[in-house]
This record gives sequence, C-alpha cells and structure tokens, in this order.
Amino acid sequence: MTDDAESVGAELVEPPVAERAQPTPVPEVARRLEAILLILDEPQSLVSLAAAVAAPVPAVRQAIEGLVEDYDGLTGGPRRGFELREVGGGWRLYVRTRRLRRGCRRRRSRPSP
Repeated sequence: MTDDAESVGAELVEPPVAERAQPTPVPEVARRLEAILLILDEPQSLVSLAAAVAAPVPAVRQAIEGLVEDYDGLTGGPRRGFELREVGGGWRLYVRTRRLRRGCRRRRSRPSP
C-alpha cells in the first residue's frame, strides 16, 4: 500500500468514539423537559420540546412517555396532583381536576378562624 492510499483510507475511518457526538440519555432529557414543562403556558409539540432540550424527537417522545407513567403512579411512586397531557398536538402539565375539586371542598368545609 502506498502513502497516498493510506491517507485516503484514513479519511474513511470513523473518528474515535470519544470524538463522536454522544446521544443525550433519556433520563437527562426527562429532567430538562420537566424544567421546561413547569414554565409553559401553552402546549408545545414534540418538535418544539426537542429543540428546547437539544435532543432528538424519539428521545423526547420516550422521555414524555416515561414522565406520563411516573406522574400517573405507574412506576411505583405516588400518583401526582398534576398530569402531563397531549392537547391540540402539544404537551403541557395540568392540575388533575379531581384532586383540585377535592382540595377545594376541604377548604370550604373548614371553619373560619
């Protein structure tokens, strides 16, 4: 093999693993999403959320699915007083209305000081 052939072949070899961009782990994407979802006033699409957390749409979709399960108590934790819902093609956190009504009834039934 000549020096020219070696240099051409070297260009075709993939860069070392450390130099390649590593995908963001889903738990990290979920943490970033939670922070953003807490401040949203309007539902946001998966594409918008992916851009906001600098992650690919499939990772955001997987993180959203995990957050929904977590908030719904399906992962072994408590069911939260809020839920992550898709409305109008976008995702946003909402207060669970059942809990809200129950909490309001309790407040009204307490005697005033």
